[in-house]
Amino acid sequence: MGWRTILSSWLLLFTFCVLPCDLFSAQNPSKVDREPQLSLGILVDTGVRQKNVIEFEREVVNSIAEAFENVAPESFVMKYGDEVELLQDWSPLETGARKVLTRIDADMEGGKNHGDLLNDAIDAALLKLAARNAPAAKALVIIGEGNDAGSAAKYSQLKKLAKSSHVQCFGLLVADHALIGGRVRRFGFNLYDLAGSTKGKAYDVGTSRKHLEEAVKDILKKASPSEEGRQTLVVPAAWSIPGKKGRQQQMTEQRWYGVCLHLLDRCAVGIS
Repeated sequence: MGWRTILSSWLLLFTFCVLPCDLFSAQNPSKVDREPQLSLGILVDTGVRQKNVIEFEREVVNSIAEAFENVAPESFVMKYGDEVELLQDWSPLETGARKVLTRIDADMEGGKNHGDLLNDAIDAALLKLAARNAPAAKALVIIGEGNDAGSAAKYSQLKKLAKSSHVQCFGLLVADHALIGGRVRRFGFNLYDLAGSTKGKAYDVGTSRKHLEEAVKDILKKASPSEEGRQTLVVPAAWSIPGKKGRQQQMTEQRWYGVCLHLLDRCAVGIS
């Protein structure tokens, strides 16, 4: 068998077996990249002051679950008020977060601590995220009124822990009252600072579904891991066809096979 015949056989194998697989992988990157992208923690304020917005807080958790189900394959949910409680340990977001919705209830009047242990909840969540060894980014979403009362953990400690653990923090301030009095922020001051210090962001949602939708979209954009370095196969730009307004489009399967057949034809001419 001559070297030209061998070369032609390898070219045929590469054209009709290897390249199609690469192209299909490029069109479906989620099938190639199966590593966890994001470990997500969710904190929900269930203090007595949240009794009028507890149903809306359930909506917030559900919105996060829907938005992040393809980005954060693992998550946990905690609630805080008079005490800090783990509602759902590490589990798939689409099932775990929704499973706890019925367990998100406001504390009863006259609770034993009469506090709102926001700092203690953040401390517990950050430690849980820091202990996670998965090769994924880490984010913490805090849903609530935004103020602490009675925690043992100090805010300065939380800020250092969040930075050292590389956890992005986000705050969704939910309340049935004004969060700012005049020009002074009365609720969520430390949450805004914590979010800004960790490349996250805090949002005054109140009880507005419009504000919630905008905030969740922005969190998804900011918390989603960068595509840089991920094992996603793409068609080189030289094989793309200019589209409208100068944008590039991927070459369709038929056109790509046309190019391959043309190359094979040229190769056959050379062999003959």
